[in-house]
Amino acid sequence: MLLDLTCNIMMRMVAGKRYYGEDVKEIEEARIFKEIMEEFAECIVMINVGDLIPMLQWVDFTGHLKKLDRLGKKMDVFLQGLVDEHRDNRDRNTMINRFLALQEEQPEYYTDEVIKGHVLVSQIKLFLMLSQKFVRKHMMFLFVFLCDSLTFLLVSSPLSIS
Repeated sequence: MLLDLTCNIMMRMVAGKRYYGEDVKEIEEARIFKEIMEEFAECIVMINVGDLIPMLQWVDFTGHLKKLDRLGKKMDVFLQGLVDEHRDNRDRNTMINRFLALQEEQPEYYTDEVIKGHVLVSQIKLFLMLSQKFVRKHMMFLFVFLCDSLTFLLVSSPLSIS
């Protein structure tokens, strides 16, 4: 409930729309947004072997990189739709409309990619703030893994004491 309220407030500032609650269940755009956020939540907990062992970066054992690529494309299409919609309707006072006004003044700097990036960062920041407990749990796992790896390296490599 708190997540729904916070996401609605944030998305009303960013795009002028609500995506959570009882009255938006039938809206296709809200369903797509929720799917994207759920997939993003799944991607946060993914541990890529290539990040831990750099020699294995070129192999995608678990399919996480393909999933991230699909999610990135889905997010890009969704956010581009929001930008295009706001480009057609400038009556609302939203963050996207402010960026579009800046885009008219400085088109070389405020490209659609920059606008989509700002919207994406605001959503990710919100999501991470709300799921701090979840993230902290997985950061602890990563910390324990790194400590175990460091201990293994120190024990297995002979140190020359002179």
